[in-house]
Amino acid sequence: MADIEPNNSPPGFNVVEPGFRVFDDGLVATYGADLGQPFFSNLGEAAAWVNAAVNGAYSVLPGVYNAGRAVARGTGLIGGDEFRRFGQEADAIGSGLGKLVERPELAVRAVQEAWPILRDNPRMWPYLGGRAAMGMLTHLGPAAMAGDALRAVEKGHNLADAFLYHGILGNPSRDSR
Repeated sequence: MADIEPNNSPPGFNVVEPGFRVFDDGLVATYGADLGQPFFSNLGEAAAWVNAAVNGAYSVLPGVYNAGRAVARGTGLIGGDEFRRFGQEADAIGSGLGKLVERPELAVRAVQEAWPILRDNPRMWPYLGGRAAMGMLTHLGPAAMAGDALRAVEKGHNLADAFLYHGILGNPSRDSR
């Protein structure tokens, strides 16, 4: 392992920074408070981590759009059909939450099964950190969370309708009429 110094650096690449090391095989490591332990084992890992944080921060914006869309659907601004569907989705959410209150062990079991998968995703923490930072900075975090949750329920409703009405019952879609 060699530190990059002015006398042995590749042409056009002159880095002399404490806590920054380029290894003989080209891998780059940055060092945090403990200068003996690398924070990232290579530049690609660091870039992926930063990318996840930026994606998390950006994800607040579509979430806020989804919240505005939900408000428009719930107030009937998009039309009567969307208003009716939003009411059905709200009823489904209420029913599901009611079941969780009756049987909280179902929620505990779901978390226990999902947690190992989420915990082992190396990009989850920087993504959530970016999303939380942007949400707190803009004060739009709760709106983004509610908007994304309502949009997910809407997508589930769309899937159920497509499967039931067009797949099983064979009703033609509106586009084919």
